[in-house]
Amino acid sequence: MGACNFSNMATAKNAGEAFDNLVEDAVYEYGHSGYNGTISTCCLGRCTLSFKKFDKANIDSAYKHIEDMDWGNKWTADYVDLGTVDNGNHKYLFYGWASC
Repeated sequence: MGACNFSNMATAKNAGEAFDNLVEDAVYEYGHSGYNGTISTCCLGRCTLSFKKFDKANIDSAYKHIEDMDWGNKWTADYVDLGTVDNGNHKYLFYGWASC
């Protein structure tokens, strides 16, 4: 059993909804295997950085933060709140180590 790092971005009203949507997409594309190397092998983690309003520069800052965090922990999808976009939704960047 190994681990590979991942990052996924999603827009939703909250992090839980964004995470659930990404997991659903990963299961649809890669199946239910517990070793498929996607976010679907992880549990929702915590917010490690947040921004008020979304700006494309936030993405670069987020990836710098993720690298400084050594991509987080195995089997946990921590996230960066990249800020509000439209209609009160937020853009989230999830990251971690998936089981593969």
